[in-house]
Amino acid sequence: MNERVEIDHDLMKRAKEAEFYETPLWAAERILDHELLTENVLDPCAGRGVLGEALEEAGYVPHEYDLNAWPDRRLGIITPFNFLDKGVRDDLKYLTNHPRGFSVMLNPPFSLTCEFIERSLDLGARKILMFQRFSFLESAGRRGFFEKLPPARVWLCGDRAHCWRGDIPEEDILDENGSVLAKGKKGRSSPTAHAWYVWEDGHKGSMSVHHLYRNR
Repeated sequence: MNERVEIDHDLMKRAKEAEFYETPLWAAERILDHELLTENVLDPCAGRGVLGEALEEAGYVPHEYDLNAWPDRRLGIITPFNFLDKGVRDDLKYLTNHPRGFSVMLNPPFSLTCEFIERSLDLGARKILMFQRFSFLESAGRRGFFEKLPPARVWLCGDRAHCWRGDIPEEDILDENGSVLAKGKKGRSSPTAHAWYVWEDGHKGSMSVHHLYRNR
């Protein structure tokens, strides 16, 4: 029998409002096999710290912020911060004034993706890795954005990258005999293709498209 999973309705409401869908760890790890960043990397939509975990493992220094303080953080407590607010916080000035610059790695709310990219570039990011639905490329409403700020590269996840909403708890995954195989999540994942979008300071020319797979 599956253990009974209690629903946290407040967490569900906040996750829906924030469009909080977590990046699969493997997708974060694989893109860092292909893209080189500056030593200091900002994640303004840190969630529970999936990207920070991958960045630390790859030898980078993550600087994590989020509008919400989500429970069960992987890398400790985070101070809530709206990255889209005007002005530059004192703790961000370390990055914006750093002689070697900084990069941004993020999975923003879908409805605010353009705003997060524009804000990152306005702050002087040398490179941006953004995880988002592949359908982000489709909208005629974003035509002006892409004409002004085309990405240098897109890495399409060749293996399905399931993005679970942040309030979904882990449950027992059972085999046909009712034995527990593992802990996992069920239902309400994002059933669409995802990709990493890459912006680089000074990029000119067309966008290239590549594939990214779970196995190296």
